[in-house]
Amino acid sequence: MATAKNFPATSPLYDVTVPALAPLSSGVTTPVTGAVGAPGQPTYCFVTPNVLQNNSGALVGGVVGEVLMVEVTSPVVQAADGSIVYPDLGWWFVPDGTDLQKYQNLDGSYGSNMMPSREVCVGREQLKFGISLRRLLTEARNGHPRSNMALLATGIKFVSNLALKLASARGWGIAGDVVKSPARIRVWGERYSQDTLAALAGFYDGSFSRQSLRRELDGLPPITGWQGGAATMDMWTGLPGGYNQRGTIVHRYFNFASNLAQTAAQTPYILSNVQNIGGAQGNVALNNDLGYGFGPTQGTAAQAKDALVIQQFGVVPGIANIAWAGFQVGGSNVPEPNGFPVGAGADRWAYGQVSPLRQGSELYFPLPDYEGELEIYQENAAVQVTAGGTAIAANAAVVAIGGVRITLA
Repeated sequence: MATAKNFPATSPLYDVTVPALAPLSSGVTTPVTGAVGAPGQPTYCFVTPNVLQNNSGALVGGVVGEVLMVEVTSPVVQAADGSIVYPDLGWWFVPDGTDLQKYQNLDGSYGSNMMPSREVCVGREQLKFGISLRRLLTEARNGHPRSNMALLATGIKFVSNLALKLASARGWGIAGDVVKSPARIRVWGERYSQDTLAALAGFYDGSFSRQSLRRELDGLPPITGWQGGAATMDMWTGLPGGYNQRGTIVHRYFNFASNLAQTAAQTPYILSNVQNIGGAQGNVALNNDLGYGFGPTQGTAAQAKDALVIQQFGVVPGIANIAWAGFQVGGSNVPEPNGFPVGAGADRWAYGQVSPLRQGSELYFPLPDYEGELEIYQENAAVQVTAGGTAIAANAAVVAIGGVRITLA
C-alpha cells in the first residue's frame, strides 16, 4: 500500500568525485559503489560517502530511477611549473551498463562546463534532462494533460544502477600536478515505487506531433509519431530516455564541438566531419560531430527516420575573431543571413565561464534556450561558426547544443 514515504521528490541519485584521471582517457567508467583505482594512481574515482543510500549509485530493490538534473564541478590543477591549468573533461551516462554517448555527450571542462552547479549559475535556469514523469502524469491525472508528453518526459530511466564514463586528453592528478579542485559530478532525479507508478500509469500518452512555421512554409512534413512506452515497473526503461525503447525512440540530446582546424577568414566552418552535408574530415573530434544528415538526398541513409528538435544553443565567450555562429540547414544559414552575431561584447548566446563578459570568475552561464523554432527532419543540417575577416585559431571556438533526438519507427 502506498504511504507518504513512497511519494517521490527530487533527490540525489549519484555523486562521484574524481581526484585523478590519466591522460588520453577515452571512456573510464566510474564506480557504482566503492572506488576505482587508489589514491596516487592515474585513474581514481569514488562514490562520495554518506550522501546516497548504501554509499552507492545503486538503487534499492523495489524502486526505479529517473535522472533529471546534473551538477558538475570541473577539475583545476596547479601544474609542475606553478601555472593553473584547466584540464578538459568529457562525460556521459551509463545507466545499468548501457552507454548513452550517442545521445548525451557533455563537456565538463572549466571554461565550457555545460552543467554547472545551481549556486554558480547566473541569468538562467539549470539545464534539465526532462520534466519528471511524475509531474506530467499527475497533471494529466488532475485533468490537465500536456501535449507531446513523450518529448517532455526525457529524463534518463534506469532500474539498477548509474555510472558515468569520463574522457580527458590532458588528464589531472598526474605527476607534477597539485589538484586544486577534483572533478565532481552530482546527479539528481526521482525514484518511483510500484505503488506510485500503478496510480499514474494509465495517464501516459506517447503520441506527439511537432511542426514549426518554417517547415510548414517550406512544405516539409511534421514530426509525428507515437512512443510506445508504458509507465510501469517492468517497462520503465522502454519510456522516453530509457535504453530499452522499441519502435520510436526518444532521448534528450546534448553535444558540443570545437574546430579542430583553423577556420577560413569569412567562410562558415561546419562543425561536422560529414562531407555530403558541407563538413570535412578532421573538422571535429569523432564523438563531437554536430552534423545531421537526415535529408533524402545527400544525407545519411541510416538517419533518414531521425529528427532533432533544437532547444538550446550556446557559444563559449571570448573567442578571438569569431563573428557569427548558428546552423546551416539545406545549405542556408539559420538564422539569415549569417547566423547569430557573437563576439567579445555582450553575447546573448554565451554559455560556460562568464569571463570575460562579466566579473566573477566562479560564475557560469547555463546553455541558453534556442530563440526560435528549429526542427530538423528529412533535411540536412549542421552547426557552423564564421570568422569576421581573420581566421579563428584551431580549437578556439566551442559550441554546444541541446534538444530532443527522435528516431521514428
